[in-house]
Amino acid sequence: MTAAMILVGSLFVASKVIVQHVPVFTASFLRQFLAFVVLVGLLWYQKTPRPVMTQKRDYVILLTQSIVGTFLFSLFMLYGLKYTNSIDANIITSTTPLTMMLIAVFLLGESFTKRRGLALALALLGTLSINVLGGHDDTQGNHVWLGNGLIVLAVIAEGVFFGFGKLLSTPIASTWLSCILTALGSAWFFPFALYDLAQTDFITVPWFVWLLVVYTGVGVTALGVVLMNMGMTKVSVSSASIFTALMPVSGVALSVLFLHETFYWYHALGMVLVLAAMGLMMFEKFTQEPNASSVHAS
Repeated sequence: MTAAMILVGSLFVASKVIVQHVPVFTASFLRQFLAFVVLVGLLWYQKTPRPVMTQKRDYVILLTQSIVGTFLFSLFMLYGLKYTNSIDANIITSTTPLTMMLIAVFLLGESFTKRRGLALALALLGTLSINVLGGHDDTQGNHVWLGNGLIVLAVIAEGVFFGFGKLLSTPIASTWLSCILTALGSAWFFPFALYDLAQTDFITVPWFVWLLVVYTGVGVTALGVVLMNMGMTKVSVSSASIFTALMPVSGVALSVLFLHETFYWYHALGMVLVLAAMGLMMFEKFTQEPNASSVHAS
């Protein structure tokens, strides 16, 4: 779980470098396609049974996940990173569990408790503190409000991705689900990547950028899923949720270390507020699952 969260946290760091050299659609296609190839190999090695879907609505849900949670998420994330820094992106994206909670309330009929309301308020304050207090920073050559706004849209798209997964009538093994969605994501990005091919001189792209592209596909999108699944077989859902706090922390640390971004005081304030919101959500899960010892990933 620790390794998985560090990998996920590094996605914005690697993507920040990638979008400076590779068009967004090409980078997105390669990330999805490379992950798809690795996951196909893993399914073949594990001989995991093919999922059987009996209801048409499951196909609609998968299409929605692929369009919103894969296609739009990648666009919002990568274009957002063109206008903001990786530190802001990591902190804002750590509010994804709160987005999932709201989707569960409105779509799955879960209750909106006072603790959830407080967690949502803290997360919003954390995000606003970064935008309001750091909104004057124009180091990207463009106003960071636009970039951070796109990252917020990416968070919503990711929340839809995870939230809609709960609407499937038949549970699908997570490796199969990731394989299906990366295949669909590759299909959505492919025609746009072909257009990029005709418009871009890829020979000038530095070799280390191509390595980062491979890393985001194989290391983050594919291996991150595998490690998460392995971790979920060993710990309870409540315990696993604690590890999500490592994502923004590792992402911020990697941004400072490798991108040499400056960590301002308002970043610390935003992170504290967001992590406090996460803490409230984790406490609620612990109280709901006092006897949970292990939960096997679907």
